[in-house]
Amino acid sequence: MKISNYKGDVHDIDVITISIVENYSGHFILFRCSICGNPVFEFRGRVVSELPGGAPVEIPIVVQCQHSNCKQRYLISTILSR
Repeated sequence: MKISNYKGDVHDIDVITISIVENYSGHFILFRCSICGNPVFEFRGRVVSELPGGAPVEIPIVVQCQHSNCKQRYLISTILSR
């Protein structure tokens, strides 16, 4: 996935795209890094797919694993509705 910083420099980062089906009536679920198992974020719903690489999204949400040896980045695609 290509991103640019505030200076306009373009960088290519490795991401894993996560697609989630929304479900606001359920409990929060902890998403863990698929590389190291470290907690990354919480969500309500169900993970539909976990695919390597970026997917085109209107407003990209990229979260990063905070484990010091991992730093895997995850791109959250548009939340799919039922």
